[in-house]
Amino acid sequence: MKATLKKEIIQTSDVICQKYNRTTVESDVIVPDINPDILKVLDVSGYITVTEKNIRSGKVYIQGTVNMTVLYAPDGEVFSSVKSLSSTQEFNHTIDATDSDGTENLSVEVEPENFNYTLINSRKISLRCSVGVNVKLTRCRETELASGIESGENICVNTRKIRVCNTTVSSENRIVICEQFELSSDRPSISELLKTTVFPESTEFTLMENKAVAKGQVRICTLYISADDGSVQSFEHTLPFSEVLDVDGAEEDMEGEIDYSISDIYCEVRDDSDGEPRIIGIDLGLGTLIRGMRIQEFDVICDAYSIDGNTSLTTDPTVIEQLVDNTTSQMTHKSTVILPEALPEIAQICDLSTTASVDRITVSSGEITVTGNIKSTILYMTRDDEMPLCSFTDTSEFSHSMPAPGVSENSVCDAKVFIEHTSYTMNGANSVDLRIILGLSVRSFITENISPVIGIEVTEESSPGKKPCITFYFVRSGDTLWNIAKRYHTTVDALKECNNLSSDLLNIGQQIRICR
Repeated sequence: MKATLKKEIIQTSDVICQKYNRTTVESDVIVPDINPDILKVLDVSGYITVTEKNIRSGKVYIQGTVNMTVLYAPDGEVFSSVKSLSSTQEFNHTIDATDSDGTENLSVEVEPENFNYTLINSRKISLRCSVGVNVKLTRCRETELASGIESGENICVNTRKIRVCNTTVSSENRIVICEQFELSSDRPSISELLKTTVFPESTEFTLMENKAVAKGQVRICTLYISADDGSVQSFEHTLPFSEVLDVDGAEEDMEGEIDYSISDIYCEVRDDSDGEPRIIGIDLGLGTLIRGMRIQEFDVICDAYSIDGNTSLTTDPTVIEQLVDNTTSQMTHKSTVILPEALPEIAQICDLSTTASVDRITVSSGEITVTGNIKSTILYMTRDDEMPLCSFTDTSEFSHSMPAPGVSENSVCDAKVFIEHTSYTMNGANSVDLRIILGLSVRSFITENISPVIGIEVTEESSPGKKPCITFYFVRSGDTLWNIAKRYHTTVDALKECNNLSSDLLNIGQQIRICR
């Protein structure tokens, strides 16, 4: 007789390929005729946009653009002490993925690691951007497992819990923000925009049926030339946003996360009601990468036997990556940044940008420690007419421990760190106190080789014979109530009732009555 089993289908995401590469993007920029010559380069910065990505013939192909802004001190008698140049350079990058068959889910993250330049002459500059490229290929796999018995009399089953996390939804969208904001009354009017830096921040994210609600804000730092005296001015403004995005396959009970990136920025100066150039209009494109994760938890049959006969089990060895813990945490990182000796003193900070990365994850029993680096780039105004603007970068280390019940040294962790808020306090003209709030999201997994039961067949005993009404058994090392019940064709509940046991705990040498 074959037992009819209840079947469950679980979905898992197998990592096929994960690689981190670097590539260098170069661009030669000619100073436009309307701009003065370059005397000294003050700052080079920018952002990266991925325009296309695909998998073909065992390779990942990535296309994108590097958008760079150069601030420089002009040569000769000019109205302003700082000028700017812009450059957009396309790039292509290929990564080998020999195990790919082209059907995988592809995730690509790019980040500018650093910007460098070579001043060829006063009218030409060579720009270089080192680009970090992180590629991950995952393939969805379905596995059918037995979770219980639908039909089959007097069959006892032993189950274990399985908990898996699968990224079932991945969606890319674009949010368009078109706004304008006016300078405060204490700020001079605008002669020329030098640089606009955008920092998107997420404040709330929720998945719904085939939708996602994304709320956040964009911090906009604008550097411009005063129309009054040609001095460098900075202005900061925050724009809130709230969008409902289409996400096919999303469900309310999924866990979701969203990453923002800058796809394009366009700024222009507009006149106010008095005809003064005091309004900044901005058209901003935000790229969004949305992931929806389904956590499945259920019982799987790992052993079975029949009280009335001999039992034959069919198993299917498989590898399961189980979710052990999923935790989020927040930490405050404080550091003091010292100005390099070769640079002029700080008069006013124009722009502060911070990025965080994870270097290592340490796992001990019940605890996870995440260690990484925070890179802070400060653009500031000086009192030196020859070098009115300067920038420098500081790197500091952070470490944060968080409780994670169930994790062990065999667990594998996936951690993400993101900047939630950044603030600073001037500590004299040569140092800055930073206060950075970090958000941490850590998932821990353990990979197990399991042999779940996929078939149960019961046959009658060939010579049942007579059995004693009561058997006494003395517990040995490694014995459990399940093993004893299976050996003597009874049930765990019957053993507990016959021996007045309230738990499954056994002691070596303990006498167990087996009643029939």
